[in-house]
Amino acid sequence: MSSKRQAMILLLILTIFSFTITPSSCDWITIYWGQNTAEGTLKAACDTGLYEIVLLGFLDVFGEGRTPSLNFTDHCGGSSCTQLESEINHCQNNVIEVYLSIGGPSGTYSLSSSDDAKNFADYPYTS
Repeated sequence: MSSKRQAMILLLILTIFSFTITPSSCDWITIYWGQNTAEGTLKAACDTGLYEIVLLGFLDVFGEGRTPSLNFTDHCGGSSCTQLESEINHCQNNVIEVYLSIGGPSGTYSLSSSDDAKNFADYPYTS
């Protein structure tokens, strides 16, 4: 078979597949929420219908005996942010995945031992 004919067959196959391929999960739009005071509530962000994944930023204090602390600018913060619970549930009920971003561009965090890591891992479930 000539290389010209092979190229034409390949082009035909690619053209056919381009009409049958559907979007996959890699097309999902993801945002960070929690660091911009003008961004509105988490519920409002989820209600836009624009996002499939929301990353809450940030849990930026933890490890070495420090009490873990959240930093969501003016939304809420400190060691607890219970007012977000209903908003997270709202997003999840609307099939939007919500994750907590650990670390961030600033903060005081480190894990000095496996026990330190275990204590930190247990924190979200015990507070």
